[in-house]
Amino acid sequence: MQPNSVTLSSDNDDWIVVVVEDGEELHRSFKIQSHAQNWSDGQRIRLGLYSGSADTLSLSDD
Repeated sequence: MQPNSVTLSSDNDDWIVVVVEDGEELHRSFKIQSHAQNWSDGQRIRLGLYSGSADTLSLSDD
């Protein structure tokens, strides 16, 4: 089973958030980056993945 996780990536004009919880994946797309970022941050907090560091909640361009 995959560990719980939240990832944020861009795909053309959409921002995609993938939440893995208890082995199940949920994909949600957003048109606005800040909306995707805020929703993914909330999911990290809900799943207990937020460590409190600024790096955890920042979007990487990698």
